[in-house]
Amino acid sequence: MTIPSTIHTWQKANPSFGIILPNAWFGRPYDNLHEITWLEDRKYRLLIEVDEQMLLILTKTPQFELRLDGKDLVMSNFLRLTFERLAYGDLSMHTESFDQGELRLMGY
Repeated sequence: MTIPSTIHTWQKANPSFGIILPNAWFGRPYDNLHEITWLEDRKYRLLIEVDEQMLLILTKTPQFELRLDGKDLVMSNFLRLTFERLAYGDLSMHTESFDQGELRLMGY
């Protein structure tokens, strides 16, 4: 399976999910319901837009891994994960970057 087909198959079974970044949950655990609103798999990057307001940019390595772990979609072995988001209310930009760890989209 390709990366987009794996993600789309997972998304059909899990239309709402929580986000666990390499350092912590985004928001309160089990409190936020997110959805993928756009997806693009490029040669070196995987771009996942969430809620039309957040962008997860994964720079892929040859060892990039996308796996299903129960109801969760897990991405690891990336060169860099950049998490960009527009703040709710004032639309100010916030960015975090991670050079290691896992990104987990936790299916509800």
